[in-house]
Amino acid sequence: MRQLYLSYIRIGAVIFVVLSHAFAPYGAWNWIINDENSFFSIFNKVIDPFVSMMPLLTFISGFLFYTIRYKYISFINIFKKKFERLIIPMIFIGTIYYLLFETTFSIHMINSILSGYSILWYCNMLFLCFVVAYPITKYIKTVYLKLLILLISFGLVSINAPAILGLNYLSKLFFYFYFGFIFSESVSKYKPLNSNILLFFLFVIFLINYILYEYNSIYEVNSKLIKVLSGNTLRICFLLFIVLLLRKYEQNFIVKFLDQNSFGCYVFHYPVLYFLYKTESFEINSFNHYWLFPVCVFAISTVVAYTSTYFFRKSKFGLYLLG
Repeated sequence: MRQLYLSYIRIGAVIFVVLSHAFAPYGAWNWIINDENSFFSIFNKVIDPFVSMMPLLTFISGFLFYTIRYKYISFINIFKKKFERLIIPMIFIGTIYYLLFETTFSIHMINSILSGYSILWYCNMLFLCFVVAYPITKYIKTVYLKLLILLISFGLVSINAPAILGLNYLSKLFFYFYFGFIFSESVSKYKPLNSNILLFFLFVIFLINYILYEYNSIYEVNSKLIKVLSGNTLRICFLLFIVLLLRKYEQNFIVKFLDQNSFGCYVFHYPVLYFLYKTESFEINSFNHYWLFPVCVFAISTVVAYTSTYFFRKSKFGLYLLG
């Protein structure tokens, strides 16, 4: 039952990733010059603390890892299985994407593909999470050491690790993976508090930290500590809030379809999005397109990505690649 409501969260997180990527050309990706008065600017300021759903997806992975940890009998075993599940698809699809979207070839190409080209960086980061977490979760049993590791991993979020083979992403997201594991372990062993009281408590913490986060941005306090602490507390509250809210929902055939093909949606939406934004047949530089065009791109990319994944997984190679 626990994995059923997590399916809803995973689907929502992947769809939100596609939505944020549909708006990314106006901001983070700098494909289009962004007007400060555009809809995107307003949209971005409101959802800034949650614009990345990667912490949520990473939390889910850590949460599920606790429930299936006994499947992996050794470090070599988990390394091999996760390499096949994450790294092989990343390299294969990343090579195709690089050849399609890049015009120059150099030694940088190798590092880019091995680290995860474009959006595929997440596959490499998740692989590293499993590899690092396995010995920790197997040999660290005392509560104090677990809390110490959780605290250390939280501190790594604000550290700029070297961008070698995805270590920079690992330092920023491993906390969420390990937190998901610890949270899953806790709810399986201890009776939780009254859900309504916990939801109210989370909402209050959420509100306080959202005010702190926005205050730091609006008044340009520029306190890195405030931004890191409030931003991550917001995401943690958001994760727990969604888990508690959806825990009683059951799965149906639509949810099953979306969940089974969610990884493919994440992998395949990028080329669709790239084509729609880069094609010269669209006039997308006017203000009027700032809200309409990204929404259309989001809808088209999602449908095409899910449909492509469904048919691709019909083949043995597609099923092997995407699971």
